[in-house]
Amino acid sequence: MSAKLPIGVATTYRVPAIIFRSPKCQLPGVLLTLILVLAGCSTPPGKTAAPPGSTIAAAQPEQVAKRAQELLAAATRQRTAGDHARALQLYRQIEPGTLPAGARPDYFLGYADSALQEGDVLLARELLTAPAATALSQEFAPAQRQRWLHLRGELFGLLGETEQSLAAYTELADGLADAAARAEVEQAIWGVLRQTPTETLRKLARDTADPRLHGWYQLALAGRSRPGAEPAPAVPPAAPAAMTAPAAVAALERVALLLPESGAYGTAADILRDGFLAAAFAARAGGARAPDVRLYDTAAEDVVALYQRAVAEGAQLAIGPLEPESLRRLSAQQELPVPVLSLNYLDSGPPPATANFSQFGLSVAEEARLAAHGAWRQGHRAALVLAPSTDWGSRALTAFREAFEALGGSVRGTARYDMALKDFTPVLRPLLAPQVAEAGSPTTAAPRRRTDVDMIFLVAYPTQGRQIKPTLDFLYANDLPIYSTSAIYSGNPDPARDADLDGIRFVASPWTLADPAALTPHADPRLPAAHRQLFALGVDSYLLHAQLADQSPGMVQPVQGQTGELLLDGSNRVQRRQPWARFDAGRVVPLPGGPDQ
Repeated sequence: MSAKLPIGVATTYRVPAIIFRSPKCQLPGVLLTLILVLAGCSTPPGKTAAPPGSTIAAAQPEQVAKRAQELLAAATRQRTAGDHARALQLYRQIEPGTLPAGARPDYFLGYADSALQEGDVLLARELLTAPAATALSQEFAPAQRQRWLHLRGELFGLLGETEQSLAAYTELADGLADAAARAEVEQAIWGVLRQTPTETLRKLARDTADPRLHGWYQLALAGRSRPGAEPAPAVPPAAPAAMTAPAAVAALERVALLLPESGAYGTAADILRDGFLAAAFAARAGGARAPDVRLYDTAAEDVVALYQRAVAEGAQLAIGPLEPESLRRLSAQQELPVPVLSLNYLDSGPPPATANFSQFGLSVAEEARLAAHGAWRQGHRAALVLAPSTDWGSRALTAFREAFEALGGSVRGTARYDMALKDFTPVLRPLLAPQVAEAGSPTTAAPRRRTDVDMIFLVAYPTQGRQIKPTLDFLYANDLPIYSTSAIYSGNPDPARDADLDGIRFVASPWTLADPAALTPHADPRLPAAHRQLFALGVDSYLLHAQLADQSPGMVQPVQGQTGELLLDGSNRVQRRQPWARFDAGRVVPLPGGPDQ
């Protein structure tokens, strides 16, 4: 074969795993006329016509047709068994004009499939792009048409012709009623997009007139972590069969993500964005329409100018910003033409100047207030608080104290700890004031600790919690109920180690209590818990986006999100109603009735 392959395509190239292979089944025949024959071109691509005096030419038509059908049946068996090299040898011996009309589609589709599987991309291209063969495809039965589109999507993806590949794949997906089959095609599309250079994606997004393709290009561009970054998956890989629409929401036409691509909040923004795009991808795989997503870098330009540009470019909703200073800048605007859903809370300063600014985020202060109310309902009135010496710990301590004391309770003591500590005894002993039995006292006297408290509020991650809880027990505080925030549980069941957390009640995030296989979409379990929580926040921002865009005074109904049941209160803050759970024998047990259980 003298023709040269395009740059980047090797003659030994095999089909990537992410692009699923074509069905290996015998398709039903149809009665049609082979257009190649009518066009005077009965010799298929990649083959030389038999000379007039050959045995085939001299044979009777019935014998020739029978022989061609036998070869086709043998080639089909070899292809079905996975021996595509042998199948190609057999296909090359077949003259398509000698086949019955109903067998010719199977010949062309099978021949192209084996050529692709064997890496003969040029032969596959000849078979799948010849004008006469393309005309023939218009008369294919539905199953044959689907197979034809799949092969073309696969071929053009291998050749780096993104637009033609996506055109075939999207037409294929539109004709599939099965959600799992559509999801598999969506995976193939992402496989093509992740191999497409960023500049090519930008050009395709500018030039295409097809809104479906434009949406795919924009999602892929938004998934690139940096401007000019080379191909990367827009969403984490996931099993197609597990992907369904996360919620029945009507997507907008265009959404702007106002997030930093660098700086102190860059990593958090990347994870939030991945969660949003994964939810959009899952919705699309489930048959819903995802919005056109455009990313604006708040680390590179003033957030107000970016918001105004997004509005001018047709955004119906802005999600973000994340950085506190950007939040203050945007919330101070007297007029916001399209709604904003921030991904953080304004902890101080004046309230937003416009009702079009809604706040949503992960607030340890909100969880601390929930813990205070839960403990109060159980009859506790005097608390000790343990929190790390960080801003996060300070916010939790302050929020718990304010809420608990507003209810009528009292915080009798606090202890701040360094998160790098290995021995918590020096921190906890002064707080608990434990006393041992004095010399000469009755032998039945038991060691004791202070008796003016009836509960502990603990702010900790699992690593610290597994050390603090046994130390509390050692200092005779094993009878004090302990309440905590969602940070105490990583979301990864670990009964052997979490046995040290037994008895702790905590405000949970729904995603940590769900079966990961049933959670759609879900973050990579290898990510730290804090990062998976951010991913869940990104997912929930997608679930909220359509309800917040109609500029109505509140949500129509609560949204069941991965971070909680989401409600928009009267001050345009999204409140998270979270479930309660408890550690029991190292396992997390949901408490449907709240902390009272």
